[in-house]
Amino acid sequence: MHKLLDGQVALVTGGGRGVGRVIGEALAAAGARVALAARSGDELAAVVGAVEAGGGVARGWTLDVTDLGAVTGVAGEVEAALGPVTLLVNNAGTAQEPGPLWEADPDGWWRDLEVHVRGAFNCCRAVLPGMVARRRGRVVNIGSMVGARDEPYVSAYACAKAAYFRLTGTLAAETAGHGVTVLCVSPGLVRTRMVEESLLGAAGRRWRPQIAAIPAEEYTPARRVGDLLVRVAAGDADPLSGRFLHAEDDLDELLADADRVVSEDLLALRLRERADG
Repeated sequence: MHKLLDGQVALVTGGGRGVGRVIGEALAAAGARVALAARSGDELAAVVGAVEAGGGVARGWTLDVTDLGAVTGVAGEVEAALGPVTLLVNNAGTAQEPGPLWEADPDGWWRDLEVHVRGAFNCCRAVLPGMVARRRGRVVNIGSMVGARDEPYVSAYACAKAAYFRLTGTLAAETAGHGVTVLCVSPGLVRTRMVEESLLGAAGRRWRPQIAAIPAEEYTPARRVGDLLVRVAAGDADPLSGRFLHAEDDLDELLADADRVVSEDLLALRLRERADG
């Protein structure tokens, strides 16, 4: 039976658990061949096994996305094993340093930035030449509203996610004439292990107790971001390249209003200028 994403190859970083796993499984269920990259081989094996048990195609690669040589090597292996990458999902991220910046461990603070920003750069650098040459491809940076607000006590994570807004916009502008779509997508507040460790652990409860107080029913179901990524991979969101999408959005409503979104420069991180100039 034909599936929506037949013929597509997706590379999902941070694919061993949490949001990355949900995205990988959703893409595979829709027919994509999925390459999952993460630091934990055991977790990758579990996801690959689950995908294969459901009739999908997946392979796992242990990878530190901050290592450009390793990323380049894995990108080549993915293409040899599964085919050219048509969708890159930059999902790998850490949030190790909740609390005031002046109390943060410098190495941990910078590690959060490196995993997000250096990792996304490395992965884009590895797959974009092929996408540009084939004039076909999509890049999704998994972002967060935290990157658009002045949220205290998560400075490293907020700076990293703010960088994703700018990376999405500039990269979309650079690739606009090459058949490549770039989007920033927020999954919302999903109950993942990273959330449990960084926001619901001792440090998170100390500095951001309002997050710990959110009831379980108000968390975003992870399947929503999986469903959205399937539609992105299928090309539905291409008219919104360079923009920010949220798993809670109604994509059809946004697409119906896409001309206004683009003409008024909405769903993007911008400096609000004074009316008097």
